[in-house]
Amino acid sequence: MVRSVKTSFRHYLLLGMLTTIIGFTLPAASQTLSGVNQTKLLQLSEVLGGVHHLRALCVQSEAQTWRQSMIRLIETQEAPKWLADRMIERFNQGYYREQSAYPVCDASSQRRAVRLANEGARLSRALARN
Repeated sequence: MVRSVKTSFRHYLLLGMLTTIIGFTLPAASQTLSGVNQTKLLQLSEVLGGVHHLRALCVQSEAQTWRQSMIRLIETQEAPKWLADRMIERFNQGYYREQSAYPVCDASSQRRAVRLANEGARLSRALARN
């Protein structure tokens, strides 16, 4: 496991960014989700799954953090069962894709986690605008 002061800073930066993702999507909870927003929610679900693997791989204390974030996302969006099921499916796809590509914690997997976090923040801002 690779850890350093820089890694700790990245950890807190990433944690802040992805916690913000869930906050950005909160305004959409009471709205009817358009097809575009459903697509973005599914993409965000996949990003969260990928981050779940990458962060748990590098930071054991985050083993359930991103899974819990996914649960909160489904709850705050008040997703109907069919959409919640698809979101969970995409979360799992993201998890297994990253698990296959990044089996160990190293600089590459940490960079990938940051890229995914940036993508998640972009998606969540787009959801908040709609």
